Amino acid sequence: MPAAGGEPEQLAQGSENEGARWSRDGTRAFFCRTSENGRNFWAVRVADGEEQQLTALKGKRGIVNYFAFATDGQYLYFIWEEVLGDIWVMDVVTDETE
Repeated sequence: MPAAGGEPEQLAQGSENEGARWSRDGTRAFFCRTSENGRNFWAVRVADGEEQQLTALKGKRGIVNYFAFATDGQYLYFIWEEVLGDIWVMDVVTDETE
């Protein structure tokens, strides 16, 4: 919804979007989407609605679970769960996974 009020606009398409988190600067939203390519992280730019798939996890054992940003907004931490959960980190500024 625009800050001045009015009608809300859908930012990302698809009914399987879950748990969006805003970037620290408010220019992008990050979310998980479940599709035929598995459950992956995506980002969408607020300015133009352009979506970018950040991970390619199809065929990998396990599932992406809860995620959150580091306090500086540079890294996105997420749980990769097979039997027990492992915590992973992804640099969402330079798009490099550690």
